[in-house]
Amino acid sequence: MFTSDRKLTTDSTAEAGKPDLYEYEVESGDLRDLTVNAGEAADVLGVSGVSQDGSHVYFVAKGLLTADTNSEGVGAVADQPNLYLSQDGAISFIATLDATDDECDWTWNARCAGGDARSGLTARVSNNGQFLGFNSVRSLTAYENKHPESGEPLLEVFRYDAAADELSCASCKPDGTPMRAGAAIKSPSNPGLTPSWRNRYPQQHVSENGQVFFETADALLPRDSNGRRDVYQYADGELTLISSGTGESGSHFLDATPDGTSVFISTAQRLLPGEDTDTLYDYYVARVNGGFPQPPPPSPSCEGDGCRGAGTAASETVAGTSAFRGRGNLRPHGSCRAFGHRARKLSQRAKRLRRNAKKVARNDRNRRAVQLNEKARRLGKRAQRLSRHAKRCRRANRRAGR
Repeated sequence: MFTSDRKLTTDSTAEAGKPDLYEYEVESGDLRDLTVNAGEAADVLGVSGVSQDGSHVYFVAKGLLTADTNSEGVGAVADQPNLYLSQDGAISFIATLDATDDECDWTWNARCAGGDARSGLTARVSNNGQFLGFNSVRSLTAYENKHPESGEPLLEVFRYDAAADELSCASCKPDGTPMRAGAAIKSPSNPGLTPSWRNRYPQQHVSENGQVFFETADALLPRDSNGRRDVYQYADGELTLISSGTGESGSHFLDATPDGTSVFISTAQRLLPGEDTDTLYDYYVARVNGGFPQPPPPSPSCEGDGCRGAGTAASETVAGTSAFRGRGNLRPHGSCRAFGHRARKLSQRAKRLRRNAKKVARNDRNRRAVQLNEKARRLGKRAQRLSRHAKRCRRANRRAGR
């Protein structure tokens, strides 16, 4: 998929400064214009996402590419960023987005609501292409997304179902009460220490079954009582809280499997007290039909005669190690080779460090040369110890008759 304002096909409607969206089939060599339906320049702004097989292409364009309305009874608006789906040669209208705050739905380096400069593309497409998840500050459904006090629009998460041609608000409160904090799908930019929704790569926020995973600091369900950011799931018109909603610090969505059966989150809350013993952020996985079993409770302490185990009759005595006569356990032969191989590797690294130290010393960078020589000395000692260990290992195997 690519855009161009040149007429690359006979039916192209592209104009200077108003590109069309093209699809090139590598195997057949066919080039097709996907945006010729309206007979005018599409003026494509960007691509929001594509299914793995290329059958579903979600993009944003200013042109009026179809006269059809969406599931809310709203049609595309001329010269505005309209979100479309191209499938099987037909174009469907999804929603009209905000030209400024929603730019991350089609541009990888835009500054958007909930993010920093060069936030990254936030729209997500399921692998099969049936579902699209995206952020918007516009009220695209009947739900009013303005803050009750400031009146400012809040960022919400929406889902489009291509099979049903239906647009729904994934992060809107089920009881219809106004939101007090926005919700968002993370942008895939580099991680940072800022409070914005950021991570390194485009996570699987939308599953092939239509689940949408997102974060919000608002309490969308009564069980969410901590006033911190938590991880939610929207599926089949219902919301589910993935994180506990009770931790003192926020929880964050990390990723999910394509089918949505496993969701990875990070939290400082000790969800498994027997395993998690600190207050640092840890990674957890929430699995369908089960996760980690809780450890059994500790056995009660014994007192007096209760501490004595059951006796064993003399006739039932089993011969122990002291009664065994033989060559003993053999050390794995492969481990001896591993010691030697590791020793040789360390020796080679030490030699390279010494050569680098000499080069640095010639350039009057004495401090760096001293550091390199010291590291080479440590590696050399480790190599010698491993070499001795390998020799002892081989001798032990020979004595055991290996």
